[in-house]
Amino acid sequence: MKKTCQESRQMQLAWNLFRHLAKRDNYTGKHSLHVAYMALNMSRYIEGHFGKEKLFISGLLHDIGKIEFPDYLFENYIVSSKEDYNVIKKHPYYSKKILDGCGFDKEIVQVAYTHHERCNGSGYPLGLNETEISIESKMIAILDSFSAISKDRPYKKGVHSNELAITKLMENPEQYNKELLSIFEKNITIITNINHYEQKNVWDSWL
Repeated sequence: MKKTCQESRQMQLAWNLFRHLAKRDNYTGKHSLHVAYMALNMSRYIEGHFGKEKLFISGLLHDIGKIEFPDYLFENYIVSSKEDYNVIKKHPYYSKKILDGCGFDKEIVQVAYTHHERCNGSGYPLGLNETEISIESKMIAILDSFSAISKDRPYKKGVHSNELAITKLMENPEQYNKELLSIFEKNITIITNINHYEQKNVWDSWL
């Protein structure tokens, strides 16, 4: 399918922003790329409002607001106070500000702003309930959480078994959309089957 000028501009801009994020923090960059590719794989199982390119960008830039974090949070990855946690919880707001300022489509901005909302109303920054969250934001919420559980972090080893990682994710099923969680669980092998050679080439070419 031929891309429109707007779509091509958005993708180019998305990669440029991603490069800045990945240079700011290697882990967050790799996490964002992982979420973006899983979103692309999972899109075949859901009927959302996004095209594949918008969904990929939404995954790639869902944490772009973390670029505004102070250096010390990236240096030691330790949240030692309520103040630190409050700074971390502001990253959806920073993401919205950055993406709005760059002129991204409102749907992409909304995913970045609401991917930490939860279906039971326990999320942030707005405390939305399930009916107020888009299907794309609900999907990125699941993939974001799964990636955080399954991948190694600078301060914590990941749960490398899909079976164990999904069990960990299911400890709080009320936070996620039941239908999307079921789709993810049933198709986890395909959704998490990412061409790591391609992913590495993408990583190397944009850094």
